[in-house]
Amino acid sequence: MFKRILVAFKFTPASRSVLEKGIEIARDHGAELHIFHALDYRLKALESSDP
Repeated sequence: MFKRILVAFKFTPASRSVLEKGIEIARDHGAELHIFHALDYRLKALESSDP
């Protein structure tokens, strides 16, 4: 049914659950699993104390 699965990953507990589900679905269907993570480089300039 599925040939390719794309999972957006953000290094949070919720995205880890989604990744695990994506892995499960990919295995069940023999699909390719693609994991996407984007880093916003503008956030690198923020101080660690900045909310």
